[in-house]
Amino acid sequence: MNYTKEKEAAEFILELQKYTREGVTLWVNDKSSSPVKAAQECLLREETCYMRDYIRDDSDRITQIRFDRVDPVPEGYHGGTNFSGNR
Repeated sequence: MNYTKEKEAAEFILELQKYTREGVTLWVNDKSSSPVKAAQECLLREETCYMRDYIRDDSDRITQIRFDRVDPVPEGYHGGTNFSGNR
């Protein structure tokens, strides 16, 4: 893994750890996941793209983040998480 990918992975793990500290659960392909496992799955499979879905409760508080595999990889996709969003 090159420096850029390592930095991206570290930042992604830190972001997911922050969510879990706030009580948000993580799911990858319908399986409960830790921040490290979720990052590994989403970043190491370059031929696969993952969509982030925020699940909210009645108070509009994020309770889950679900990463679902999206196939095929969209044309023009060149790797990376491309995950963004506001809480």
